[in-house]
Amino acid sequence: MNKTMSPSIFDDIISITEFNKGRAGKIFESVKSGRPKIVFKNNVPECILISPEQYKSMLDELEDLQLIALSDERMKNYDSERSLSSEEINKKYGYNDPDLSDADEIEFE
Repeated sequence: MNKTMSPSIFDDIISITEFNKGRAGKIFESVKSGRPKIVFKNNVPECILISPEQYKSMLDELEDLQLIALSDERMKNYDSERSLSSEEINKKYGYNDPDLSDADEIEFE
């Protein structure tokens, strides 16, 4: 029976002394290729190395999750009786169709 071992978290653990032995370039190349590294100092996790792309992706995902949580919280307090239609808002604030058609387009991501 021939088993291929998949990468495990243990493959991503390195000692901080690896940097002192001149292996930083090899470690950074591994990180750039998508393999985060857990750096240990005195047998305790000191930091986790990830690529800039992974970091940005994590920040983007965190921001999305925060916006979803904010939206959920706001929807808990939503009261349709207190909501106004766009026509009611236009009337209340004195907007008319020409005012709105002259406005710049809004782009959503």
